[in-house]
Amino acid sequence: MHDFKYVTRKERAPVKNDLIAIIKRTQNLLRDDLTFRFDFVGSDRRSMVTYAPQTNIGYDFDINLEVNDDDCNYTPEKSNSKLYRR
Repeated sequence: MHDFKYVTRKERAPVKNDLIAIIKRTQNLLRDDLTFRFDFVGSDRRSMVTYAPQTNIGYDFDINLEVNDDDCNYTPEKSNSKLYRR
């Protein structure tokens, strides 16, 4: 059984900033085909991010990605784009 501990905002800030940088690079790579927004939700929003110090499991971040698709061309099941053939 894991002994989970809460992570302070200061402790998790570098990891969160790395995640944001990865997401923004992804947005830039996909910009010609689609755009999306992202929001940190769940434990991060409530400042309740946890980790297990005895393991290398990492932090518990939850991120919502929302595709800006007014034409409804993208679904989790199917894509009408060349994106998935790369």
